[in-house]
Amino acid sequence: MLCNFRGVPYRVVFHKRMPKGWAKHDGYCSPRDSASPTVGIRRGMDDERELEVTIHEAIHACHWDLSEEAVEQTASDLGRMLWALGWRKT
Repeated sequence: MLCNFRGVPYRVVFHKRMPKGWAKHDGYCSPRDSASPTVGIRRGMDDERELEVTIHEAIHACHWDLSEEAVEQTASDLGRMLWALGWRKT
């Protein structure tokens, strides 16, 4: 699937097994100026965690200038809010 983040098209992929170098992570976001900007999400997480990780990586795609701490806190807050409001994967 392709998604635009601040005008940059990113390929969004879900991995059964994360690519080499990302095995310990639930997601990743390649730099916006890479040859093929990609957001990757690990399959198999519970839905609430998948929502948070997807938000986390989308924030990275939108705002490379934010610290990891700011991205983590923002994704966590947004994920909890959306989950509490009833957002669910269908």
